[in-house]
Amino acid sequence: MQELERVFAAFMEEQGLRRGGQDILAAVSGGPDSMALMHLCQQWDPEHIHVFHLNHGLRPEAAADAQFVADTAAQWGLPVHSYTYDVTAAAKERGESKQLAARRIRLQLLEQCAAQYHCDYAATAHHADDQAETMVMRILRGTGLTGLKGIEPRRGLLLRPLLAVSKKELLQYCASHGIPYRRDASNQSDDYFRNRIRHHVMPVLAAATDDLNRRLAVLGSLTTADDDYLELQAAQLWETIARDDGLDRWELRQLHPSMQRRLLRRLLFTFQGHGRRIGFEHIEAIREHLAKPGSFCVHIPSMVVRGGANTIRVESHAVDADAGHDEDWSPVQFTPPAQISGPFGTITAEMLSRAAMEAERDRQEEQALVEYFDAEGLQLPLMVRRRRCGDRMVTFGGPQKRLHRLFIDGKIPQEQRGRLPIICDAREILWVPGVRRAETGRITTETEDVIRLSYSAG
Repeated sequence: MQELERVFAAFMEEQGLRRGGQDILAAVSGGPDSMALMHLCQQWDPEHIHVFHLNHGLRPEAAADAQFVADTAAQWGLPVHSYTYDVTAAAKERGESKQLAARRIRLQLLEQCAAQYHCDYAATAHHADDQAETMVMRILRGTGLTGLKGIEPRRGLLLRPLLAVSKKELLQYCASHGIPYRRDASNQSDDYFRNRIRHHVMPVLAAATDDLNRRLAVLGSLTTADDDYLELQAAQLWETIARDDGLDRWELRQLHPSMQRRLLRRLLFTFQGHGRRIGFEHIEAIREHLAKPGSFCVHIPSMVVRGGANTIRVESHAVDADAGHDEDWSPVQFTPPAQISGPFGTITAEMLSRAAMEAERDRQEEQALVEYFDAEGLQLPLMVRRRRCGDRMVTFGGPQKRLHRLFIDGKIPQEQRGRLPIICDAREILWVPGVRRAETGRITTETEDVIRLSYSAG
């Protein structure tokens, strides 16, 4: 076994994975890194590997890349699941950069694809050079211990088995095994911050010190241990000082600044579902008021933090942002086949045979916002409504979770949560498009009739 194959196998064993055990979904773009990953997965356990590809629609050659991945996966005997998504439109809708929108959508679709095809994990091709670049980028932007942890080898569904492998080693692996790959011309552009770091900063750092990647990896390992310990302490304190409407102001004031910062960041993350645009200066602006008497109000991106006599709480800049939609958001019942439209978008419900569903999947016509349900497992009529306080869902392949937690896990902005359609049958929630689907109505070997639900926000 060659060295890179040994590294890959050792990683899988360290994570408790074994050949013939779990199904793995390999995220493949068509570049040398992900093609090497696909080959390593195929060599490791060809019977339990699926391939995921997302066409972001950002480059003219994107369709050709998708076809290349599909053709190569087919030659290697691997099932491929290809998706197309208008990232530019999604970025514009949420006011995000295209790169941020692409990462968010890719993760959401990876999770959806893994659930749909019963994959236990999704593997990505992040490697040692990516790790080093990420850490330098975070240092230059300003970060604490959490940022210095770098890219984690395993996080939830995601596996990164190549983090100890350099880009050079991956290119050599492709050359030695005759693995074809596509080149992304945008990687040469200095329009992106990461590319500027890669082209101009990393070569200088590498020339100034021996084994830069290893040194940064050691830093990441040390900070990971420290940060994990501090986060454990913060989680325990959270249980003590968190209130239904925020944090206990007096209790927070007694804590060390390190814990104050972590708990305030946790409060903001819990409210908006992500930590984007929350910087050191925002946390410090809140902390400045902790010891001062009287109430306070601190405006930070998309949120307002208010301090009262006893509590620190968070609210949206536009607290009534969803209120204007209430009058248009009466629940709508429907029975397939049907198509209904409203302020929530358009939902189409179709009846298919099992054979028609499988033929559709074979043609690789999976869409980002389509789900299939066993018709016998649902209780009609179906209904679309807005979320309600206390909503819960038995997640596909997982436990029952509060909808609020699913929104946080899916990094759905606070201002959008009240506008998402909740699709139910007569008993329970079936699907929140773009977030998760339920276990109810799972397609099994006994399924004969299928209800196909599709959603469009437009």
